[in-house]
Amino acid sequence: MKEKLKTITMLILVITSVLFINELSSGNKIEQKNNKNVAITPNYTYTLEDVLVPSKAYLKTNDGKIFTIYDVTTENFFETAKTTLSQILSKSNLNIVEMNKANVKELYPDIVFCYPYEINLNLLLKAYDIEEANPKIDTIKNINCLGLYLYDDKYSLVLSNKDKDYLVEADDYDMSNMIIRFKKVLDEKNLNEINLADLDLEQSKKNLLIHDKIEMKIPITYVSNEVVLMDMEDKDKLAEKFFGVDKYYIRQIKEDNGSAIYFYNSNVLKINPNGLISYYNPLKSDVRERNLYLSLNTAVNFITKNSLFPYELTLDEITPIDAGKSKGYKFVLSHKNNGLKTFEKNKESSNEIVIEVFNKEIRSFKQIFKLKDQFSYISYEDNSSMLSYNEIIDKNFDYLKAQFIENYGIKDKSKISKQQVINEITDVYPAYFDPNLKLKNERLIPVWTINAFGKNYLFNAYNGVLMYVD
Repeated sequence: MKEKLKTITMLILVITSVLFINELSSGNKIEQKNNKNVAITPNYTYTLEDVLVPSKAYLKTNDGKIFTIYDVTTENFFETAKTTLSQILSKSNLNIVEMNKANVKELYPDIVFCYPYEINLNLLLKAYDIEEANPKIDTIKNINCLGLYLYDDKYSLVLSNKDKDYLVEADDYDMSNMIIRFKKVLDEKNLNEINLADLDLEQSKKNLLIHDKIEMKIPITYVSNEVVLMDMEDKDKLAEKFFGVDKYYIRQIKEDNGSAIYFYNSNVLKINPNGLISYYNPLKSDVRERNLYLSLNTAVNFITKNSLFPYELTLDEITPIDAGKSKGYKFVLSHKNNGLKTFEKNKESSNEIVIEVFNKEIRSFKQIFKLKDQFSYISYEDNSSMLSYNEIIDKNFDYLKAQFIENYGIKDKSKISKQQVINEITDVYPAYFDPNLKLKNERLIPVWTINAFGKNYLFNAYNGVLMYVD
């Protein structure tokens, strides 16, 4: 009897173990499937506030030194600035005057945030949820810079566009939070000092400031091309996201080069073998009037719906476009790594996101999806420092001069001065370059981006070698 009981007990234990193992195994399979498909699950909601971020800021210290910072989100720096902006503009006792050009040096703010475009002020405030702004600011239509005074009770704010600077005077405002954030950013020491003693607002708006010493450190960063690594099941699910219908309603064509093309009604989605996703949706009706706010909202909602994973996105360009009788906008956005814009070496697009919007309708969309694998705040090159862009220009002057000659069709090359070439440079800033050579663990290259002759020239920030022309 005891032997029978032992046998029955052993059988029960074996059966229980098998069931438990099967349960664990199936659970693991479910977990692996969820992990596998996590890339096509939206996990972040983008808003206008996320993408309308300044491209750089200039900081003036008490001892008169001026620095440039390219990551304005560091230490919630710009978040605090938006709160301060709201507090000032909501005051009932505002006084707005056009600044005297002769006094701009004296009145230069302690912080100046600069956007890469000129944008409607009311739209910007609406995006920042500043709803109770004083009606007096309606006299200011567009801005591309905003400046804050931290330590001088005589002034509070400067709003600037390409033509004018407006001094917004208010009293009884508290700058303590802004001062704390300001000091934290300075403590990070990831700044570049500017050696222009006569810096003023006009120089700021030209976006070309000469750094005396390069102190910033660019973190080592690796990325992977998630779209290329997807299997067909995941690509089908991605098509379902874009079209909003089950895959059984979607037609599919596979091209010899590895592209997958999906069709639903007149809408087309193409997943290229290089990781670029392009989407086309013909307009259903004519859009006779442009609405920038509505179009921007439509764009960010579309990006949210079809995002694979969260990016730090920023709006780079706003261009009005026409399509037949319809009027809309083309928006160019990029994602940033560690606060720096990333350029992609890609035959079809060097921009992260290009989207054409006609108020409530998306006509076309292109995006390169790259997932950040890892990064380290160790300097990219431990034993060397970044070159200044003066050094970059010196190392590549013959090349830039040749570009100048080609652009203007100049025959007498002997009369071209260095200053003539430099005057053609409209912007210079640090960035990453993605050579797009590997599917996984692609190491991004720090570069100085020189914008001239309508192009972006990317030079290796450590040796000055030309990497790419966009």
